[in-house]
Amino acid sequence: MVSQNIEHWSGYWSQGNITSLPVGFRDNYDREIKHFWFEQFKQLPESAVILDVCTGNGAIALLAAEFSDIHQKNFSIIAVDAASIDIAAIKARYPQLEPYLNQIQFKPSTRIEELSFDDDSFDLICSQYGIEYCNLGVVGVKLSKLLKSKGTVAIVSHTSDARILEVTTNDYKLLEPISFFSRIRKLVRNDASQKELQPLMKQTFDELDRSLLTKASPMLKLLLESCKFVISAEPTVFMQNKHRLFDFFQALQNGKARMLDLVNVHKMMKDNPVWYKKIENNGVELIEKGNLIYNNSHTAGNYFIYRKV
Repeated sequence: MVSQNIEHWSGYWSQGNITSLPVGFRDNYDREIKHFWFEQFKQLPESAVILDVCTGNGAIALLAAEFSDIHQKNFSIIAVDAASIDIAAIKARYPQLEPYLNQIQFKPSTRIEELSFDDDSFDLICSQYGIEYCNLGVVGVKLSKLLKSKGTVAIVSHTSDARILEVTTNDYKLLEPISFFSRIRKLVRNDASQKELQPLMKQTFDELDRSLLTKASPMLKLLLESCKFVISAEPTVFMQNKHRLFDFFQALQNGKARMLDLVNVHKMMKDNPVWYKKIENNGVELIEKGNLIYNNSHTAGNYFIYRKV
């Protein structure tokens, strides 16, 4: 991982989100993204063994289970992530996915480097928005060993498009002038009172009110509402809701940490446009790459398909 401390990812997945882009995808990846993965599954034998690495809450593993069910295949699906994964939380939020979740063997809190499967075990190793966060040289060697002869590695990565990064970071940049994150981290850690929180919340509200004018992201709208609550709530009401407020502040900090991971990935891609060759140089060869266009309108990622030599 770009970030060795992955608690911010564990916190995100514990909310039950299926994808890393919950605003854009209500249940799971769909349209062209789903079609891309179904095309990969279509090439596999009847009883293929699939490894989904950096799986998060299993978005691509779930698509594999869905494909296996629709086409009456007998796929064995293993999903691995370095973060902790709460399967019960996913089932609670998406009960309709339980039959597919039950087909997947999850291995949470497990880094790719720690996998102990036999060599030549998998027909397909897949990853979406994950492999680029890893040490590619080390991971490339590991994946090559785990892949069967003529097996496939299929990856969908983030793009190096600076406009996407700008949209992702804009919300957090608005909070930089008042050092919001360093101050709120200290206040939450010290279990601050309403009175202790109020100066920062008032300053945050004023800063956002000036900056946002008529348009705000969902996250910043929630922050504005939180500021109003801290400033004006009756003390007894504040105490009743303090834990939820602090959970929200923690979620904001986790969101910033994930954003910084994305910034680091973007920098890696910009500095080394052929970063994906670190996988190719470790026992597999690149046979196809391209842009994955979503909804016929924008690039959702870059895809890379490798074959074991």
